[in-house]
Amino acid sequence: MITGGQGQAGERPLLSEDDVWRVFAAADTPQAFHAAWLALLGRRIPNICVALLLVAREDGSYAPAAIWPDTLRDATHLGAVAEKAIRSGEGVVQAGSGEGAGTSRQVEIAYPIAGPSGLSAVVVVEVAPSSTEALRRSLRELHWAAAWIGRGAADTRLAQAEARVVEVNGALDLMAATAEVERFDALAMSLANELSARFAAHRVTLAIVRPRGGHKIQAMSQTATFDRQAGLVDAVGTAMAEAQHQGRIVAWPPGEGTRRGVAVAHRRLCDGWGSASAATLPIVAQGRTIGLATLERPAEAPPFDEAEIGRIGLALDLVAPLMASRQAEHRWLSGRLRQGFVRTLHHLIGPRHMLLKAGVLTAVLAGIFLTFATGSFRVTAKASLEGAILRAAVSPFDGFVREAPVRAGDVVEAGALLARLEDRDLRFERLKWRSELQKLEQRQRDAMAKADRVNIGVIDAQLAQAQAELSLVEEKLTRTQILAPLGGLVVTGDLSQLLGTPVETGKVLFEIAPLTSYRVVLQVLDHDIAHVRPGQAGTLTLTGAAETLLPLTIERVASVSGPKDGVNQFRVEARLAGGSEAQLRPGMEGVAKIAIDERRLAWIWSRGLLDRLRLFFWNWMP
Repeated sequence: MITGGQGQAGERPLLSEDDVWRVFAAADTPQAFHAAWLALLGRRIPNICVALLLVAREDGSYAPAAIWPDTLRDATHLGAVAEKAIRSGEGVVQAGSGEGAGTSRQVEIAYPIAGPSGLSAVVVVEVAPSSTEALRRSLRELHWAAAWIGRGAADTRLAQAEARVVEVNGALDLMAATAEVERFDALAMSLANELSARFAAHRVTLAIVRPRGGHKIQAMSQTATFDRQAGLVDAVGTAMAEAQHQGRIVAWPPGEGTRRGVAVAHRRLCDGWGSASAATLPIVAQGRTIGLATLERPAEAPPFDEAEIGRIGLALDLVAPLMASRQAEHRWLSGRLRQGFVRTLHHLIGPRHMLLKAGVLTAVLAGIFLTFATGSFRVTAKASLEGAILRAAVSPFDGFVREAPVRAGDVVEAGALLARLEDRDLRFERLKWRSELQKLEQRQRDAMAKADRVNIGVIDAQLAQAQAELSLVEEKLTRTQILAPLGGLVVTGDLSQLLGTPVETGKVLFEIAPLTSYRVVLQVLDHDIAHVRPGQAGTLTLTGAAETLLPLTIERVASVSGPKDGVNQFRVEARLAGGSEAQLRPGMEGVAKIAIDERRLAWIWSRGLLDRLRLFFWNWMP
């Protein structure tokens, strides 16, 4: 409903047209601009009775912005034609329906004015045209004048946007100034100082909200320590509690556009501690109030108004997530655990988070199963195959390698030639001793013919010596052939690339293991060796035959250990069950599992961790 006072049609303001133009050009508020524009329109449209300007609000409704010729004029009857223009989005011309419509030929004209995002205003005039041409002139004047309102609305929105950009930039600068601070207490102090400098506050106090209610003052601008100022801290804390209990922004004195609330504690703070105005705003992160900020201004500064409180709130909203993060890092471990537990509990009890609930239920059922179910406890160890018997072929004397037809990996029969040493010098030596033996036999015959008993005895001794030397050489010739002591697999030894190289007496040239008997060597870790006993059964899986499980039996547990691969290991020997050696070879490696007994699954899977924890605490206990 549009209401106004009664006046006479044709009343004009006392200002001249030049004065109205000056007011229009100098208008610095939307109200002054609209009033001057409507006054100019009233002077340009002939026979105008009353003019009304309706401006769109943010909620979609329209409110009177200006009435001409005076604000007391009753313009209620123009609402109907204005509503028609708003609904249709087009200009409407209809016969007058107001007072005096039946005695004079009055016409109501409503003209919608488009803005950047729809209709921004509607101008309604009531005229008494003397002719059709006068009515057309009135419509043209409305059309041309409407551009000023559209431009004014665009300028207003542009100015608001620019002001908003300035506010956001200021808030971002504040956030950038505090983002580099790592510790929470230093962040709170930096934020208090920045708020004090940017919003002309001589004192800014920040507090954190406790999880169980209440708050704790964390920082005060330009003040390193504030414990000694007990009276000021109490006054600020009472003001913060006042705002916290009301759950809203509280300011004293209420500025222009601010909503009133209970501000008794804020008034006492101002009266008792040299401040002219004070305001407390909540710091909200993720829908939860994590802190409070109280700003105080001296007498020379204006009180806080709604726009300024909005800028402070924007700055706090941008900094709030950073404060929440630093606060979480600052809290003790118990506080973090409690917060995480409460949050998880809410998720479990609430209607959503079905995946979390399913996961927790699965974990609980798995824990119950592992606690009561039992399974076979087995010790796992790396394993390798060795021959039960390992025979070595060594060099019988110093010599040189002449031939080596066999190398590691070959399967040989007993007595097969493994290598041959150079025998040329030995053959020459054999010829030498044969010739020497023939000479001595000739001398023996000559002495016997002469019956020289003394020479016969000497020659007999020399013959025996020569015969012995010849037998030794022939034995060496026989031993130049290195033969396999038994049938099996050549485990080590490869002289094929060492032909002509010297070898010393007793040097191991080859090692041969039989293919019919094996020994399994297990490397058991030191924290598992206490569970291993001779006679225990197990299974072996070799790398080259992972699909085959070979049964084994523990035969011997070494009593000493040695480091290997950075850990301490014990050597454990086992034998394979009969009939499982067909495809095996010495040197094969795999994994063996030794069956110990039946234990609870929870103990089996956690024993390693429990042992390490026991050792850790034992190491650090006094």
